[in-house]
Amino acid sequence: MRRSVSEQEALPAGITFRLNKILRDKGKFGYGVIKEIHEYTKLERHLISKLIQGKVRSISWQTLGQICLYLRDKLDVDLADLPGILFGFEAAEFWEMLSQSDVTLTVGVRRVDGVERRWVNAYDAYLLGEVLNGLFRLGHEKLANLTQHLVLSYRRGEDLALCIDQAEGIHKAFHEEGGNRALICIGSVKSNPVTEWIAAEMFGARPFESQDRMRSAKRRTCPFFLQFRPDDPDTPSCHGGFRLATSRGSKTPGIYYETRSGRWECCPSAGTEDSALILYAYRPPEGTMELVLAGFSGRATGATALKLRALSLRAWPPNYDREHIKIGVFIVRFLFPEETDPQRAAWPMPVEPIDFDCTAVDEEVLARRLDRLKKQ
Repeated sequence: MRRSVSEQEALPAGITFRLNKILRDKGKFGYGVIKEIHEYTKLERHLISKLIQGKVRSISWQTLGQICLYLRDKLDVDLADLPGILFGFEAAEFWEMLSQSDVTLTVGVRRVDGVERRWVNAYDAYLLGEVLNGLFRLGHEKLANLTQHLVLSYRRGEDLALCIDQAEGIHKAFHEEGGNRALICIGSVKSNPVTEWIAAEMFGARPFESQDRMRSAKRRTCPFFLQFRPDDPDTPSCHGGFRLATSRGSKTPGIYYETRSGRWECCPSAGTEDSALILYAYRPPEGTMELVLAGFSGRATGATALKLRALSLRAWPPNYDREHIKIGVFIVRFLFPEETDPQRAAWPMPVEPIDFDCTAVDEEVLARRLDRLKKQ
């Protein structure tokens, strides 16, 4: 049966409409784009806005045809590539936002007492390998330059100022160079201090200033918090420490996050449970993407590596989406089997979790903080 050109076709699950990306690639974003498309295609402005924002779940053949003609006639898009390039898998989009022309990778290094040797945590290295696998698995030929930085981790007795300065230099240089760039941080603030700069800038906090003395957790600048273990490095941090607030003496190590009601939930790191943080920010005006993959422990970092492909599906799309910035904040909870083999602790490979879930910090929680920053 012949279908009407005005009949709506639903987009299959997991498929996104990528008009926004094509417009960005052609330098067409910002003021005036909707008007230009409307004048050429005669499509309604509110529909064009939804198409650009990727908020449509169905599209008519007529609308699709008009968009294709606009792209061909006004932006010189090859007709042979249409309409295929207008559609993409969500997971591919996650990796595509990372696979900019220039990618900077950072991983923390620790110093051995009394010698000049440095070492990288085995699970951080394993996760780094999985990130590289993700970048290249989908054939991103645009990855023109890959830079790596070994960042000095802070620990008791270490020169904190040196750690801060090095991390700041990397973060500052990344933004000053601009263009299509991605910064990927392996490890939490306990091992990779560049993470602190990303979180602080994202939520308007003072980097490397502890907020443990806040009277109430709701006054914390960041909507997530790493409750350190007693023997963890006492790194001063805007999103980590040894106490959630003076009114709440939390003792369970793990990752806490604020819910819409204002309560703070805990994903513990103890026994058979562990947790990780996935944090990213994409800034279309700058063309930059920052990503933090932070397992609370080595075990959680290894599990993040093993489940990275699945997590890239669950940590997309961003849970805070504005024209100038798109932010994703996700807390991962892992469940591990009871350890019965006494030799298992000596095995070098990560432990496979028997279950995991990925919780998006509520958009309203993020908006309470981020919308306020936009007004300042």
